[in-house]
Amino acid sequence: MLLDEFTTKLLASCCKMTDLLEEGITVVENIYKNREPVRQMKALYFITPTSKFLLNLCPDNLFNKIKTSCSKSIRRCKEINISFIPHESQVYTLDVPDAFYYCYSPDPSNANGKDAIMEAMAEQIVTVCATLDENPGVRYKSKPLDNASKLSQLVEKKLEEYYKIDEKSPIKTSLSALAQLMKKMPHFRKQITKVSRTTEENLDRLIQNVKIENESDMIRNWSYLGVPIVPQSQQGKPTRKDRSTEETFQLSRWTPFIKDIMEDAIDNRLDSKEWPYCSQCPAVWNGSGAVSARQKPRANYLEDRKNGSKLIVFVIGGITYSEMRCAYEVSQAHKSCEVIIGSTHILTPKKLLDDIKMLNKPKDKVSFFKDE
Repeated sequence: MLLDEFTTKLLASCCKMTDLLEEGITVVENIYKNREPVRQMKALYFITPTSKFLLNLCPDNLFNKIKTSCSKSIRRCKEINISFIPHESQVYTLDVPDAFYYCYSPDPSNANGKDAIMEAMAEQIVTVCATLDENPGVRYKSKPLDNASKLSQLVEKKLEEYYKIDEKSPIKTSLSALAQLMKKMPHFRKQITKVSRTTEENLDRLIQNVKIENESDMIRNWSYLGVPIVPQSQQGKPTRKDRSTEETFQLSRWTPFIKDIMEDAIDNRLDSKEWPYCSQCPAVWNGSGAVSARQKPRANYLEDRKNGSKLIVFVIGGITYSEMRCAYEVSQAHKSCEVIIGSTHILTPKKLLDDIKMLNKPKDKVSFFKDE
C-alpha cells in the first residue's frame, strides 16, 4: 500500500498495522520515497487526488487522463469522499492549524489566503456530512465576526451541489406544521446588559504592573476574535445554565459554553436571529430526534429514526479537550441525538496563546507547529 502524508494520518487514525495485515497488506510505504519495484506484488494506492498525483473530488479531465494512460495497469479505481481526520468516535479535525491565523489576522494582505482556506474547509466539512450520510440544515453564530457566516454559506452551497437536491421531491414538512412549531418555540434567555468596563488607560497600567509588556499581544489580540478587551459600549452576554447540581470532575471549575449551545440546539432553544439558518428548509426537531426537509430518502429510514439523529458541530480555529468531552456528555444525556464535534485542529492552552500572540504579525514571520 502506497500512501501520501494526508492518507497516512487518515489511515493511522482509523486502523492499526495488524488490521492491514489481516487484509493481506504486508508493506506500507510513502509514495514520495524512491523504492525498488516489487513486480510479484499488487499495489494499492491510497492517495489524495491532485494534479501531481491522483484533494477531495478527482476532476473529470484528470480522471480521464489517468484512464487513458493507465487503463492496462489499473484494475479498479474507487473514489473515497473523505478529507478530514477522525480523532475519536465523536470528534474530527480538518488538520489545518494555520486556519486560525488566516481567519482572525487583521492583515488585509491575507484576504486571498483566507478565501482559499475557507473554501477548503467547506469542502472538508461536506465530506464529514457525506461520510455520516447526513444532509443537515446549516446554522451559524451571527456575531461578532463574519467568519461563521461565510463558512456556513460555502458549506450550504457545497452540500446542495453534493446531494443535488431535487426541487420536485415531496417536502415532508408542511407550512402549517412549521407554523405550529414556531408557536411552540420558547424565547431565548434574556441577556445580561451590563458588563464591567476596562478603559484603555487601565489596561496599559495593568500590563505594566504585571510586567508583561513583551507579551501584551497575547491580551490585545483577543479583539480580533471578537472578544471585547476595552468595550466602547455596554455589551451583553448570554446567561449561563445553572450546573451546580451536575456531577463534574473534582478539578473542573468551568463548563465550556459550547455545551450550552449543543443542548439548546437539540432542545430547539437557539435564537434564530443569533443562530440563523442558511437553508430555506431548516431541520425540524421533535422530542424523538430530528427530521430534515432536505434529508435524502433512505431505504432504512425508519431504522435511522429509531437510532436517533446527529448534531454536527464545527468550530473555526480549534477546540479544546474539555469541549470535545461535552459532545460525549450531551450525547449521553440526550439519547435521541448523537453530537459529532470537529474543528480545524485540537487546541492546548499554550498553542492557543501562541496563535493569538502571532495574529498581528505578517504571514512571512509566522511559523506553525503541529502538536504531536
